[in-house]
Amino acid sequence: SVMLKNIAVVCKTRLFLTAFLMQAKMNLKQLWTRLFNLLRNPKMEWEIIRDEKLDRDALYKMYLIPYCLIYALSFFVGGLIWAENESLGEIVGQTLIDFAVPCGSIIALSYAIDRLSVNFDSTKDLVLSTKLAIFSIVPFIFFMTIGNVIQVQPINGLMRLASVYSLYVLWLGFKPVLGTVTEQRLGYTVLTVLIFTGISLVAHLILRGLLKIVFSGVSPHT
Repeated sequence: SVMLKNIAVVCKTRLFLTAFLMQAKMNLKQLWTRLFNLLRNPKMEWEIIRDEKLDRDALYKMYLIPYCLIYALSFFVGGLIWAENESLGEIVGQTLIDFAVPCGSIIALSYAIDRLSVNFDSTKDLVLSTKLAIFSIVPFIFFMTIGNVIQVQPINGLMRLASVYSLYVLWLGFKPVLGTVTEQRLGYTVLTVLIFTGISLVAHLILRGLLKIVFSGVSPHT
């Protein structure tokens, strides 16, 4: 029956998320502190981030995976509350996409930032570029998470507007993290945003297209 299938989907999703949580070092207090400091005083927080002795693997486990997981779960919760014409399977599928795309896009972006560093007279260091890619997106994730859960106007619109603050955080981070001179920061920021947007849009279009194909062949009566 449809109910049994939905229960099975929820159970599989729970196992999937549990596996990721076991791999990621989920520390909500640590995640909140980093977010709060980036919102309150990003300039000072970037200096702290620059000096932290963390390799890329630790950055992924301690920050990237947990932040993206929280973002994806917000879509799942919002979908359960507000979705009218989507099945549970579609919501779960979109939730997985909303986890995978930001993670993959941020990792790809870190390589792009590192490769572009020589063109903008900046420090070429993949770990530092990874820090910049991950933490510049944190305010965006925070505001969009709220917007995903509270899909009513004007709150949803205000949260989307507030997410643009990540652009300022990114622009601000280039100098303390990569040593980018002031004259080069704007161009570096614009190119970085274009690359991230392009990667995310293409990935979303492909995965959502595949999801649509999968569920278009599933009859609600089967």
